[in-house]
Amino acid sequence: MYKRLLSVLLAIVFLSVPVFAGNYGGGGVTADIKDALDGANSPSSSNVFATMTDLDAADTTNITLEYKLYRSALSEAYTGYIDCQLVISDRSDYDTPVVDIDTATSQTSWLAYGAASDSNEAWSASGMPATDVRSIIYIGASLTRGTVYYYRWRTYKHGDTATATDYKGGMLSL
Repeated sequence: MYKRLLSVLLAIVFLSVPVFAGNYGGGGVTADIKDALDGANSPSSSNVFATMTDLDAADTTNITLEYKLYRSALSEAYTGYIDCQLVISDRSDYDTPVVDIDTATSQTSWLAYGAASDSNEAWSASGMPATDVRSIIYIGASLTRGTVYYYRWRTYKHGDTATATDYKGGMLSL
């Protein structure tokens, strides 16, 4: 998001100089600049002038859950393997979830940032090593831009939901 915003701002700065210089010198907007401005609402890999409104309304959204932060602050450490439950809704009471998923039943679209490997790793069907995980990333949510979402998540010892932590929550505004 910030890269696109920076691209648009840089384009404005760079395009302003020739336009003003051309107007003061009797010239006008060059064909290349006009084509670039006309294409601003047609994003492509070669068009750096695309605006935020050009983005797809249902982009896949990555949600990072800072597991280490909560584990350290709340002393909710497991010594074995963990799983994670995540609920996302456009309602604060979560009665109509957009996402309601548990890594014990589905590992698709889940990653864990591991301290030992210093990288994101695919979620294992047998859970992830609790002491190595620094953050949990869900990459499968297709959320609509312009909508406020509420999310809550919790971890538990792999295979034992009775050990689940309290839900931690947050909001997403796309």
